Amino acid sequence: MMRLGLKVAIGLCIVIAAATHRLGLAAPEDAANYPTKAVRVVVPLGPGSAVDVLTRIFTQRLGEVWGQQFVVDDRPGAAGMVGTQAVSKAQPDGYTLLVTTNAPLTTHFAMYRKLDYSWEDFEPIMVVAQLPVVLMVNPGQGINSVSDLLAHSKRTPGGLAVATTGNGSIGHFVISEMQRKLGASFLNVPYKGGPAGIAAVSTGEVAVGVLDTGAAMSFIRDGRVRALGIVAEQRATALPDVPTLAELGIPGADIIAWVGFVAPKGTPKEIVQKLSAETARALKDPQVRQRIIVAVAGVQLGDGSTPENFAVFLRSEVARWRQRVQDAGLKLE
Repeated sequence: MMRLGLKVAIGLCIVIAAATHRLGLAAPEDAANYPTKAVRVVVPLGPGSAVDVLTRIFTQRLGEVWGQQFVVDDRPGAAGMVGTQAVSKAQPDGYTLLVTTNAPLTTHFAMYRKLDYSWEDFEPIMVVAQLPVVLMVNPGQGINSVSDLLAHSKRTPGGLAVATTGNGSIGHFVISEMQRKLGASFLNVPYKGGPAGIAAVSTGEVAVGVLDTGAAMSFIRDGRVRALGIVAEQRATALPDVPTLAELGIPGADIIAWVGFVAPKGTPKEIVQKLSAETARALKDPQVRQRIIVAVAGVQLGDGSTPENFAVFLRSEVARWRQRVQDAGLKLE
């Protein structure tokens, strides 16, 4: 009987230990020594996207400071949901992180009735940047202005095809707002990332794109696509002659794409704080900032928000997007 009781006790200890590990209740010394091995950083968008480039600059800096490898893992699909879901199920030990735009963590919860993860499955670390998005057209379409774009869309059977990075993306919302408020007619064509969408616009596979500036800049500079407007609160420094949507009288000027670091829920707070502090130091480093500004056209870098501030912001963003989706009637299954 005593032997059976001992086995039960040992079994309970194993279960408790496993649960403690899953909840991220790591010993203080683990956080103090973190990281002691390679860290996987998932980007839920395709290689070459602005978020991918931004992530690689930050992870290189973190790797140099801590002497461990930070491996960027691009996991595109379903407008960012594939990679985001994978991280939500990862071990919360600080060795799997996610760097993403707002869509997978905010808009998708307002648009989809059922998701395999929740925005509450993550520990916010820091918002590092805002990424302007460009409304662009293929030069061969004969569209030279927003007025041309609206007129062309209305006379195109089935709507003018527009490249975006998926349902619930910033681009999807912009064209939805233009349809709802300006009477335009568009067909949303999702791509796995900005580079794929830009390529489609440049070849004429689709006529229009609403995609990030990081992926678009080289195409805009050499004339393969024509920029009509910037989805941002102010003009992009890399495209000073391109007006904002607000200047053009197009709704959606307050739709901002932000980029943030998060970790699986339960990651030890000491590790979250350590990541946040070092990322903030990177943001203040003139060399890091210059590398990012050169590599990601139009990026607006953050000033080092805290995990607590990011958590409050994230909650407010989810509520704001729920209202926006409701107003636009964009609910998806």
